[in-house]
Amino acid sequence: MLQAVVLAVAVLATLAGVFFRTHNPGAKTFWGDELVGLTHTLGYTEAEIVRAGPQVRTAADIQVYFNLAGPQNSGPRPLRATVASLASEDPQHPPVFYLMQRLWAGVAGVSPTALRTLPIIFGLLTIGAMAWLALELFQSRRAALIAASLYAISPFAVLYAQEARETTLWTLEIVTASVLLLRAARTAGTGSWVAYAVVCTLSLYTYPLSATVMAAHFALVISIPSLRQRRVLLPYVIASAVATLLFLPWPLLSNTHAGAKALGVLLANEQTPLGLVVTFLRDIKASMIDLGAVEPGSLSRLTSMALGTAVLAVVLASIGRLAVASRDRVAERFILALFVIPTLPIALINGGALISQLRYLAPAFLATQLALTALFCASFPTERRARGSAIVFAATYVLIVAFGVLSCVISAGADTWYPKAWQRSPHVAAIINQAPRPLVVGDETVSNDRGTSRVLEIAYSLDPNIAMRVNLHCEACLIEAPPRRDVLADAGQFRTVFVLGVLKRPIPRGDYEVRQVGVDIDPAGRGPLEMFAPYPR
Repeated sequence: MLQAVVLAVAVLATLAGVFFRTHNPGAKTFWGDELVGLTHTLGYTEAEIVRAGPQVRTAADIQVYFNLAGPQNSGPRPLRATVASLASEDPQHPPVFYLMQRLWAGVAGVSPTALRTLPIIFGLLTIGAMAWLALELFQSRRAALIAASLYAISPFAVLYAQEARETTLWTLEIVTASVLLLRAARTAGTGSWVAYAVVCTLSLYTYPLSATVMAAHFALVISIPSLRQRRVLLPYVIASAVATLLFLPWPLLSNTHAGAKALGVLLANEQTPLGLVVTFLRDIKASMIDLGAVEPGSLSRLTSMALGTAVLAVVLASIGRLAVASRDRVAERFILALFVIPTLPIALINGGALISQLRYLAPAFLATQLALTALFCASFPTERRARGSAIVFAATYVLIVAFGVLSCVISAGADTWYPKAWQRSPHVAAIINQAPRPLVVGDETVSNDRGTSRVLEIAYSLDPNIAMRVNLHCEACLIEAPPRRDVLADAGQFRTVFVLGVLKRPIPRGDYEVRQVGVDIDPAGRGPLEMFAPYPR
């Protein structure tokens, strides 16, 4: 009876995960990283947009870089333009996903819903792949279903499945490569080793952090005596070497200086040792329960904290159990390696500056779900185990599933979420669109000056005929900024001037109202109006 209840909950949770991934995918704000990814997908470069800045007259002049027609209706660019754009300005994002997305956009279009459909498909496939991995690890259909259900209702997995970026494809490749490694080691089949090499190569060309997953696989192989045998070790080394060699052309041919510049903003985040630990634990908890922003000091906040702490305690207990029980056991050693090794560089690079980037922790989140699967499946009653403890662990599983579903319900009703909660540009654009004779001005600012992306974010949601005057400079590209124009030269023709940020120059007096737009300033959940403030003349 107990097992039947758990399996029924697992089936319902998996179906719920399918529903949440496919429910209203265009509702969330199409945010800055997705917009930059779209321009590269279509074969445009930031340098091209920066050079065009002085000629921008309306939002439509920026919006041409968000569609296949392109500037001057020149038509779709070839696939090689997508590769060249990424190699020159965004090499930390190799081309596999973006080439797929480019082909998909040619058929489905470039609306947020269309662009997010492909990641949703990868996310759905990963649910099945997660079941396959658990079946390979535990040789149990029950474990396969529980693992699939935990991944299916993970708030993190659902959130990033509805984002037009490569996170879900990378996750699918991590899980598939892991399955193929375990299967090849078990069967010694040549086909599995070839498939493992192919998937590892694709994974590296999707996300270079796949190298850390391959390092976890290496740690598994050399740490288990049964895997260090020649029949496993030699083909593993060959397959891994082939994947690595096939990936080498990308970093050699890419503009690594542009990549370093693009990552500079993330690497500038400072973390104290305590902050690093707290952020990491928060992220692990958020992969299982994420109820969003709750008013500080309220009963809801206290309840949310208590629930989150309880879930985190179970997660840490499941990981700790692996550390004790992992000796010479492939499943436990695999999960532990996948949790620890890909996390280490994220925690160590530049003092943990990248730890708040949730997508980088995808391997650790997968390991967490597998660790919980191992814990729950080991807790079912046997002749040597009391039924009472099995009831406790089954109830814990059901509660974690319930928290995950509740988290997904809350997130589904929001237009943005905490990893990108500052992205309020559609709300701001709606205010600008309704203003009398508006002008949007972008130039060098005193703080939060992110160059091109803040202009892209606001322009995407504006009516095409809204007037814009902008001076742009590179965030990732390495060209010199073009000659600057006086963005306020004709401001007197307008009634409302919306300034993107705090400019490094005074605003001349005129018969117009000046309103400051803090597109990249967190409004602390108070709504879009707080993103405007009287400009200090």
